[in-house]
Amino acid sequence: MHFNVDARPSEIPPLLRRFTEIAGAAAWQKRQTDFERQIHDNPMIDRYLDSYFPLERAMIYVRQHNRNTGGRIPKINSTPLFDLGALYSFVALTARVFPRLLEPAQNVLKRRIAGALKDNVGLSPLAFEMRTVAHLMASGFDVEFHDLCEGGGYDFLARDRDIAFEVECKSVSGDVGHRVHTHRQYQLIPYILDKMHKAQRSGLVQLLVATVPNRLHGNREFLSSVAAAIGQALVTTGDVADSEACTVSCREFPVSGSPFDCETPPQITEDDVRDYCNRMIGDEVGHTIMTFSPRQSGTIIAVRSLQPHYPLKAVYHELKEATRQLSGSRAGMICVQFKNMTSAELRDLAANPGHSGKPTGIQLMTAKFYDSPARDHVHTVAYVAPGRFVQHQSLTLDAEGPIRTTRFREDASSYVFTNKRHPNANDLRYSIFK
Repeated sequence: MHFNVDARPSEIPPLLRRFTEIAGAAAWQKRQTDFERQIHDNPMIDRYLDSYFPLERAMIYVRQHNRNTGGRIPKINSTPLFDLGALYSFVALTARVFPRLLEPAQNVLKRRIAGALKDNVGLSPLAFEMRTVAHLMASGFDVEFHDLCEGGGYDFLARDRDIAFEVECKSVSGDVGHRVHTHRQYQLIPYILDKMHKAQRSGLVQLLVATVPNRLHGNREFLSSVAAAIGQALVTTGDVADSEACTVSCREFPVSGSPFDCETPPQITEDDVRDYCNRMIGDEVGHTIMTFSPRQSGTIIAVRSLQPHYPLKAVYHELKEATRQLSGSRAGMICVQFKNMTSAELRDLAANPGHSGKPTGIQLMTAKFYDSPARDHVHTVAYVAPGRFVQHQSLTLDAEGPIRTTRFREDASSYVFTNKRHPNANDLRYSIFK
């Protein structure tokens, strides 16, 4: 299968309708209702939903906009709340792939989309596969949907004249290998939100770091105990060390010079707050929960584990699983998506060796992975992070005068490792993900 992956703006509305019909409008409405219920029960969880289910949230926004405007859809760059470019790209490719598949493969894809609209993983893994397909087709490759058509094995077979390679995609959550998952941290919010609001002190930022002995799990009694310790620290503005559920350290800083020292809430991002906390205490706090009044006060809660986390061990497991999916008879490409890592964060990860002169953990892990004859058929491992769709304009001239063309392309990064043991390691035709 091969076609031009670009889609004109006028093509997006019918492609959206065709895509919606794959799983059915009822499945999307049910997903929206589920999100609304979660937000009703926990008003702050919408940040988590935006981060972990970006396509679903964007699609709900587009569907609501469509109903409210009599059938129009929002332009790609019309809102900073959602990356509509990522949604439209995924929708356009999937809607055009679907009718080109045989009926059994169509049924598999339909079940995957319907299942993703029910589970706690969502559409991000499928969207990553489709982004990979778009990249392959845009690079001139014909793509066979092996997994959909054969019911297992590697995801895609890519061909271009005399070369062919297999592609297996894996999506890794930002929580993988961590003992405090973001979802669990958001489950804690209903237990502490009132306490956070009541404890705000004018002119001050309060930072509380709760450290649990092992995991932050979802048991109600455990969450209540953690919340009680945090509440005690908020009331006394001091450390709490006598709780079985967790210990709590409490620090206070002037609101002046903090991320909350601004007029409007949209200027305050979790990334800015996390960087501020890391800088103020000289350590990593991880994900944060915050309440604030601009220029007045802020309360920040971070939850960590006393035990170390091992994210690379989990990634290594995914690499080994991907190897088993490849047939071994052709060059194999493994693409790993870090779902909750930004493209900028991946660039920082890739730049670290240049600053320190030492290999990163991900370099050492990949070298270990390649250090086995059983993986000689793996040609490339590419680590990627979702990027933002940005606007590019070009100007060309023809007989009638200048023509301005506007395109939206994903600004994404990849961190690519080639297996030096592979016979085609130096063949540039296989350097498709660099």
